[in-house]
Amino acid sequence: LGLTEAGFFPGLILYLSFWFPVRRRARVVGAFMTAIPMSWVIGAPLSGEIMTSMHGVAGMAGWRWMFLLEGVPSVLLGFTVLWCMTDKPMKATWLTPAERDWIEADLEADRSRIADGGQKNFSAAFCDYRIWWLVALYLTNVIANYGLPLWMPQVIKDSDPTMSDRTVSWLCIIPWALTATVMMANGWHSDRKNERRWHVALPHFIAAAGILGAGMSLHNTPQLIVCLCITLAGVNSALGVFWAIPASFITGAAAAGGIAVINSVGNLGGYLGPDTIGKLKDTYGFNGGFIAIACSLTIGAILVLLFPMKKRD
Repeated sequence: LGLTEAGFFPGLILYLSFWFPVRRRARVVGAFMTAIPMSWVIGAPLSGEIMTSMHGVAGMAGWRWMFLLEGVPSVLLGFTVLWCMTDKPMKATWLTPAERDWIEADLEADRSRIADGGQKNFSAAFCDYRIWWLVALYLTNVIANYGLPLWMPQVIKDSDPTMSDRTVSWLCIIPWALTATVMMANGWHSDRKNERRWHVALPHFIAAAGILGAGMSLHNTPQLIVCLCITLAGVNSALGVFWAIPASFITGAAAAGGIAVINSVGNLGGYLGPDTIGKLKDTYGFNGGFIAIACSLTIGAILVLLFPMKKRD
């Protein structure tokens, strides 16, 4: 699953660059990435219901039915994409010739601007220190973005041991529902102001404060949910804007290589985040893990504030 999924996200980020100029990239990527919180909002209760109601049907366990019923639509949609999606605006038959020309001219002007001092060669992108700077920045976000959600049900459950698993699953939806809205708002505001640095740094700082608050609210469920809302909204709202940053200095083949490097190496945080919280939890409780995540987010905020972006970006 991991091998086949690996190219999906960087491929989509690159695909969006074929259609939208940099000045509109944050809101577009932010809107696309709302699929992450919405998948939790819809998928978590749906998975629970499938596992419960389908258990034993046709002699199969509920978790097998969950894999089957949630996997088949993805496979079918994959074939639909091959038939229906076009690579670039010039190939879009559902646009008029005037619309295709207008979009292509807008994108060409964008590519010309980026080419001024930017990377276009595939191999050169791997030697650009800015790519590795963004790798480190992305890693700090992913550590939090994987660490907290995977432990969140247990954190909420521990705040009130009498709470049923069904109640826990519904409470987990609240932070994700808010997160989807904040992601789109931050991307829109970043594009409107043509500003990237603080639209990544400030959400990181806010998320760090939120997770520290969650660590101090482990036995107060309402207060804990509020803090989790702040944390998840901050962590995820930075992502759409973050992925607009590489587009400010790489294009063409370099964009493909650079985005893939940032995504693949940065996603090592998917291991580090949950594992860090788990190990620190055994010694210091959840508060120890949350402090580590807050430190990671703060480092990320500092990295983006120091990132060498041109003034126009």
